Amino acid sequence: MNAGILLLIVRPTVASCSLGPNVGLGPLSATVPFHAGAYREPSLMAQPGSLVHSGDNLTLQCRSEAGFDRFALTKDEELRPAQHLDGQPSPDFPLDPVSRTHGGRYRCYSGHNLSSTWSAPSAPLDILITGIYPKPSLSAQPGPSVSWGENVTLQCRSEIWFNTFHLSKEGSLAPPQHLHLQDTAIPYEVNFTLNPVTSDHQGTYRCYSSHNSSPYLLSSPSDSLELLVSGEGALTLSLCVLMVSSGTCP
Repeated sequence: MNAGILLLIVRPTVASCSLGPNVGLGPLSATVPFHAGAYREPSLMAQPGSLVHSGDNLTLQCRSEAGFDRFALTKDEELRPAQHLDGQPSPDFPLDPVSRTHGGRYRCYSGHNLSSTWSAPSAPLDILITGIYPKPSLSAQPGPSVSWGENVTLQCRSEIWFNTFHLSKEGSLAPPQHLHLQDTAIPYEVNFTLNPVTSDHQGTYRCYSSHNSSPYLLSSPSDSLELLVSGEGALTLSLCVLMVSSGTCP
């Protein structure tokens, strides 16, 4: 954010601020110059996650050090009013129901009441809206059951042209991996290679497709694929879980 950006200050009477499809701001009480970078940046998280289906609910949580009592949320660094909350040490910004207009890159800022000075911006958080296009398919080569230390390729394929594909693992806090299409021949597909496979790779995967021109709008998810990892390493991990109480896990 540049110093010249203006914030519209909103002082809601409830402890939440709704960012509906039209991104309503509520009553305007003042405008102040946006002086950012004076304090340490807060963190921004999405609950239940940054990958959300169109029509579902999503909450963006801005977390900062103690002592801050107002927060601002911006999207795509647009020169437009930011959402603003007062009087909450760790405010929630609910986005519900989510629509395609909510896809984008968000940041939050923290500050003090009666001051025009704001913190540095949080790390960017990309919100990806799914369910916009038909789903691709996901398969594993050589198969969904693999031994510890071997290689496996997860292939995401679409009969409809897309130039970007995304792979997510259920329960993972990491953002989805993404690959750009290299071959324009039908079917359109990319390969996500996992090697060497460990117990960390075991789990449920889904893939999505999108266009570069609309990077935050994704297809519906593929059918889920369960990747199973077997072998000595997986067995050792299982034994550790059973033996941890005795303190003998290597």
